[in-house]
Order: sequence, then C-alpha cells, then structure tokens
Amino acid sequence: TVIELQPGGGWYTEILAPVLYAHGHLLEASDPKFADMIKANPAVFGHIGKIIPFDPPKQVRLGAENSADMVLSFRNAHDWLMDSPETLATVFKSVFDVLKPGGVFGFEEHRAKPFATATESAMALHRIPEDYLIAVALKTGFRVAGVSEINANPKDPEDINVHRLPPDLSGPAAEHAKMQAIGESDRMTLRFVKP
Repeated sequence: TVIELQPGGGWYTEILAPVLYAHGHLLEASDPKFADMIKANPAVFGHIGKIIPFDPPKQVRLGAENSADMVLSFRNAHDWLMDSPETLATVFKSVFDVLKPGGVFGFEEHRAKPFATATESAMALHRIPEDYLIAVALKTGFRVAGVSEINANPKDPEDINVHRLPPDLSGPAAEHAKMQAIGESDRMTLRFVKP
C-alpha cells in the first residue's frame, strides 16, 4: 500500500498507478481537483485505490495507524514549510503514524544551500536545506535509510527560485538561455524508515 502526497498534475502518478495496480495499491492524498483528473483519464489513473482528503494544515490524517507500507512526496515540503514549520512537522507526524513499522517515507525536494534559513529559502526560492528536512524527520522518529544524488544538479547554484529554471522558465525571456543551461533544480532524494 503506497500513498502519494499531493500529486499535483499527476506526473509521478502516471508511473506509479500501473506498477502498483499489478503489485499493490496506490492511494492519493489530494484535493477534489485530482479526483476530476482521474475521471478524465481512466486509462492512466483508473487503477488508483482511492483519494484521501489532504489539505495541510487543516486536514492531514492519511488513514489508520500502521496501515501503509510507503508514503511518497515529490517536491511538496516547501509548500508545507511556507505555511509554517508546524505544518511541515504535522505532515511528517501524519506520515509516521500511517506507516507500518519498517515503512518507507520516500522524499524528493528542491535543495537549498546547506544551513540556509529554511523558511526564508522556502518562501523566496521554493527550496529547503537538506539538513533541515533530515532534522525534521529525525525529530519525528524516522531514521535515515538512504540519501541519493540521482536528482542532483551541480550546475544549479541553489540561490534561484526553482520556477525560473526549466521546465517553468518563469523569469524574463532574456534569461531563458542561461536557465536552460543550468537545467532543472538540484533536488535531494531521501529515504526515511519508521523503526
């Protein structure tokens, strides 16, 4: 049983849904708009188990305690931190509660410079320092089970708002070539485990 948190446009969901249809159950923690997207494309999304209402900080419960094997988050943490550090901590606690012992919290997020001020980086750049997220996970009770550089980009100076980089390129057109040369944001990929 895998829960994907706030899937946005469903890019990762398109990969997860078919795999988990054959080998498990995929649940989506999202808002009603995502349910409409599922109905509009049943060939891709028709195998999703259910939508769990999820709207931090108001609604964060993901299900019965010890009921999920894995929870995945792709570039959501900066939004929760932009709301408040407490909202981010509440989401981590909700994930911890829903996971079975030995369950995995897989995490990808835009990386800020090490030891940058987390809330300022989230607000201005949509990034979080890796050390900050690891500290939140450890405080929640997780242990760090893996750190991967698979989504790293050493060309990213980590001081640019991620939306100025590809694929968004939201900045001035004169900067697009420079942003294209950098590529997508430098991202941390972390694996936390509930003991």
